[in-house]
Amino acid sequence: MSLQDAHALAIIKPKLGGSIMHISGAKALRYRLHNKKKGIPSFLELINRINGNIRHTSRIKPLESICLNLNIDIM
Repeated sequence: MSLQDAHALAIIKPKLGGSIMHISGAKALRYRLHNKKKGIPSFLELINRINGNIRHTSRIKPLESICLNLNIDIM
């Protein structure tokens, strides 16, 4: 993500865990989600939180394929 989105990542990090790293040689940040938080895989929690809230057409198709692979209903 762009450095301009650092505030958004700072809001997400306490809720889901993970880490935020600066990408060397680029004006960008990387958010890495760790495997588990409180016994629930973090990526499943992330998918459930964003499911139904994605509006950009280029992001909907990848979300749909992830949901189909994980047997999650698409909202």
